[in-house]
Amino acid sequence: MINLNKSIILTAVIALAVGVISTLLFQQYVLPPKTETVLLQLSNNFNGKCPVMVDKITRFDNTSIGDNELRFNYTILTAVKDSVDSIELHSHLEPIVRNNPQVGTLKQNHIAVLCRYRDKKGTLLTEIKVTP
Repeated sequence: MINLNKSIILTAVIALAVGVISTLLFQQYVLPPKTETVLLQLSNNFNGKCPVMVDKITRFDNTSIGDNELRFNYTILTAVKDSVDSIELHSHLEPIVRNNPQVGTLKQNHIAVLCRYRDKKGTLLTEIKVTP
């Protein structure tokens, strides 16, 4: 009787272990990666190339991630907050951001994009957010 109980317990423990390992392997290799993991990889890929000049006055500094959001941080090297019309700057940059094909791909995958533009002192000039 005792050997039977030990046998049942051992079988149950082995079955549980196999089940847990199978579930972990299934999640790791069969299911698509979580959005957060994909965003982190994407952000790391961008950051590995930063900083980079976009044009003569705009520098792409880095990216960061949030809840289903990829944030792009830029510096306008010739700008100072007090001498920039933030509304005009926003109006100029918004269609450029919204019409970017990469932003469209992120939107299709239910990822928001936030572009932050700062002046040469690091002061925020404007933010443009594109949501899915």
